[in-house]
Amino acid sequence: MHIGNTCIVAAAVFGVIGMAMGLFMGIGGDFSLSHAHSHINLAGWVTLAIYGLYHRGFVRKRYSPAWIQAVLALVATPIFTLALTAYLLSGTQIKAFIIVAMLSGILVAISMALFLFVAIQDARSVTANAST
Repeated sequence: MHIGNTCIVAAAVFGVIGMAMGLFMGIGGDFSLSHAHSHINLAGWVTLAIYGLYHRGFVRKRYSPAWIQAVLALVATPIFTLALTAYLLSGTQIKAFIIVAMLSGILVAISMALFLFVAIQDARSVTANAST
């Protein structure tokens, strides 16, 4: 599957989960998972959708930095959001969940830094190809 399509499909999954979570919180009147809900929507739905739309514009080799960036985001984001949700559900009793959330959150941030690197690399490539 193309890197962009993979990110778009994953983003849609996160979008459905985030919206369902919001509906259940609203219906139940319990907003204790609002932080997890917002991270699922932002890191999962919005960020992965932007990655997907961006990557759709480029044909990539299988082991390019863009693939590393996308795979890191696709692996770290669900771990991050699940660990954060588990931590909030545990009533902050289980510290391992917050440690996993913090470590995977760092990986999500690293994937954004890699995205910046890829975007700069692509901009230079497009500029170099336009001048020849």
